[in-house]
Amino acid sequence: MALIIRKNKLMTQFVPLRNFFSNRLFHFFVVLAFYGFVAAPGFAAVPGAERGALVALYNDMDGPNWTGVVAGWPNGDPCDDAWTGITCNSERTSVTKVSLIGRKLAGPIPSAMGDLENLVELDLSFNLMTGEIPQELGNLLRLEVLNLQNTSATVNDGFSGGIPSSLGQLTNLKTLRLTQLDLSGSIPQEIWGLTNLELLKISNRRDNPGLITGEIPAQIGQLVNLKVLSIGRTGITGAIPVEIGLLQHLDYLSLWENKLSGNLPQELWQLSQLTSLNLWGNQLDGSIAEEIGELGKLTSIDLAENQLSGNLPNSLDNLLELRSIQLNDNELSGPLPTRWHEKHPNMTVINLSGNNFSGTIPESFGNMPILRWVGLSDNNLTGSIPDTFKDLTEMNVFIVANNQLNGPLPSWMGDWRRAVRLEIQGNQFVGEIPESFRFLTDLKTAGFSNFSWNGLWTNNSDLKDMLEQATEGDWSATQTVAPSNIKIISSDDANVALAWDGVEYQAPGRFRVWYATSSDGPWLDGGATTDKSVLSHTVEGLLSGDTYHFTVQTETDPHENNQNKVISDRSAEVVATTTGEAPAFLINAGLNDAWFNPVTDGQGFFITVFPDIGVVLVAWFTYDTALPPEDAIANLGDAGHRWLIAVGPFIDNEALLDIEIASGGLFDTPSEITRVMDGSIKLSFDDCNAGTVEYNIPSIGREGSVPIQRVAKDNIVLCEILNEELHNSQ
Repeated sequence: MALIIRKNKLMTQFVPLRNFFSNRLFHFFVVLAFYGFVAAPGFAAVPGAERGALVALYNDMDGPNWTGVVAGWPNGDPCDDAWTGITCNSERTSVTKVSLIGRKLAGPIPSAMGDLENLVELDLSFNLMTGEIPQELGNLLRLEVLNLQNTSATVNDGFSGGIPSSLGQLTNLKTLRLTQLDLSGSIPQEIWGLTNLELLKISNRRDNPGLITGEIPAQIGQLVNLKVLSIGRTGITGAIPVEIGLLQHLDYLSLWENKLSGNLPQELWQLSQLTSLNLWGNQLDGSIAEEIGELGKLTSIDLAENQLSGNLPNSLDNLLELRSIQLNDNELSGPLPTRWHEKHPNMTVINLSGNNFSGTIPESFGNMPILRWVGLSDNNLTGSIPDTFKDLTEMNVFIVANNQLNGPLPSWMGDWRRAVRLEIQGNQFVGEIPESFRFLTDLKTAGFSNFSWNGLWTNNSDLKDMLEQATEGDWSATQTVAPSNIKIISSDDANVALAWDGVEYQAPGRFRVWYATSSDGPWLDGGATTDKSVLSHTVEGLLSGDTYHFTVQTETDPHENNQNKVISDRSAEVVATTTGEAPAFLINAGLNDAWFNPVTDGQGFFITVFPDIGVVLVAWFTYDTALPPEDAIANLGDAGHRWLIAVGPFIDNEALLDIEIASGGLFDTPSEITRVMDGSIKLSFDDCNAGTVEYNIPSIGREGSVPIQRVAKDNIVLCEILNEELHNSQ
C-alpha cells in the first residue's frame, strides 16, 4: 500500500512497486528532502571531524562514568540532539562551546579536540584530567576561553609536561586558566604575546609546587587588557618586572607561593584599578612604600610569608575600601595602628602574626563591628585583651599565641558564639577560665584551638572536657597553676614554715611564697624553692609578735613552647602569728618630711608614706660618685647633681624599696622619660626622728648605710600619735 497525496483528497490504493518511481509522489518527496523538510538519514548537521572529536572526548575521558545528566552522548548529532554541555552556532552546523564542568571526566584530552575549528569556549574545569595538554589545541584559532582547571589542589592526577607553545597562536583568547595541575618547564614566550587576554591564571597542585620555572619577562607589559593575573605555586624566580605597571586595567593581581625576590617595585603603586593585591609566599624584601596608599580601590592586601621589614605605612589609612589585610610572617615592626577603626570600619580580616610588632593590642580594633578574623600571634605584644573586643560578636578566628599577653581571660569572650578557633597558647594568661566559654560549642566541632602553656584552670568538668575536644592534646596538663592545700607546719618569733601539694606541670621552675600583714597587701617576697619538686619553704626574718598572711605562686621558666616566664595566680591564703612582741615603732604618715644626714649637708631625702596602699616613696637628692670636670657646664645647678626615686611596700618599721633612675627630661618641658630599675633601699625607723637608709646600687658598685634624721621636728608629735593609734588597733 502506498500513500498518495492528490490535491486535497486522501486516497489509498495498492500501486505496483515498478510504477511508484514514475509517480509524481516520488518527485514530491525528493523536493521536500532537498529543502530540508524531511531529514535525510545520517549526521549531516555537524561536520564529521567535529562529531568525531567529541566522540573521542567521550571515549578517552571515561564518558560512561560522567556524573550528572548527560544527554545525547555519544549518539546522534551533537547539535540536533542537544548533547549535554555542547553549544552550537545559530545554524546548528558547528560546535562553538564545550562546557563539561565537574562531571568527572578522567583521562587525557584527545588531540582530535583541535578539529573543533569554530570553538569559542572550551571549559573542562574541575575534572580529573591527565597526560599533557595537546599541542593541537593551538589550532582552535577562534577560541576565546580555555579553562582546564583540575578538580582540586591535592588530587593525585593532573596535566603534566609543559604548557604548549602552540597556545600562543590563540590570538583571540581572552581567558586562559591552567590551574591546580602538574605543569613543568617555563611559561612559553608566546603566551606573553596574547594581547587580548583579560584573565590569565596558572598554578600547580599543592603536592607539586615549583615545577614551573623561569622568570616573569618584561613582555608581560604587552598584556595591556589583563584584568586578572594569577600565577601561583610555581618555581618562578627573579624580581617582579617593572613593566607590570603598564597593566592599567588590572583589577586582581595574585603572584602567590612562588620564589620571587627583590623589593616591591614602585610601578605596582601605579595600578590604580587594583582591588586585590596578593603576593604571599615569596621572598620579597624591603619595606612597604607609602605609595601603597594611592591604590584607593584596594579591598584586599595579602603580602604574607615574605621578608618585608619596617613599620606599617601610615598611608594604609587612605585605603577606605580595605576589608582584608594579611601581612603575617614577615619582619615588620613598630606599634600596631590605632586609627584603623576610623578608616576601615568594614574590616573583616586582620592578620599580622609572625612579625616583630610591639606594644599593646589597640583598643580601636574592637570598634570594627564586623571584624571576624584576628591574627596577632608570634609578636612582642604585651598587656591584656582589650574590653572593646566584647562587641566583636562576629568573631570566628582569634589567634594571639606566643606573645607576652597577660591577665585573666575576659568572661565576655563567651559571647563569641561563632568562634571556631581560639589560639592563645604561649602567653601569660592566668586564672580561672570563665564559665561562659562553655557556650563556644563550635570550638569543639572544629578542634583547631589551643590554650596550652599559660596559667589557666577550671574546676568545671564539663567545660574542661569541652576544651579538651576543642584543642589538640591535654591543654590542662601544660598550665602553670597555684599549688593547693597550703598549710603552716611550724612558726617561732621570726620564722614561719609552710608546705603544700605538688602540681601536674613539671616544666622547670619553682614555688614562690609571699607574705603580708593584711589580705590587702602589700605582699613581700618570702623566697622560693629550688624547683617544683620541693613542696615546703620557710619564710625567715619576720618580726616577732606579728600576724602574717601567706600565699604561694608557681613559676615556670621560659622554654621552647613559651618564651615567657609564667607565674600562676595566688593560692589560697593561710595565716600565722610569730611569737614575741611587736616592734615599738610602726611606719605611719607622720614620717612624711625632709630627712638628712648632718655629715653630708646639702644632700637629703624626702620621704612620703601612703598608708592606704601600704607604700613608701623616697626621693634621694645627692651628687655623682666623682666631681665633674672643671669645664663641665650645666645650664641649671651643679653638673654633678643627681637624684633617685625609690618605691616599695612597708611592714611594721621597715620598707623594702626598688630604686628607679629617670633620664631624658628637660626643665619644665614635656619630655619622653626613660626609667631604669637600679638596685634597692631598705628603710627602717627606730622612732619618729631616727632612721636608717641601707642602699645597694649595682650600676655604680656601691652599697652602704646612711643614718638619717628630720630636717625639722614639727611633725614628731603627729608621728607619735599615729604610732600609738596603730599599736592600739592591732
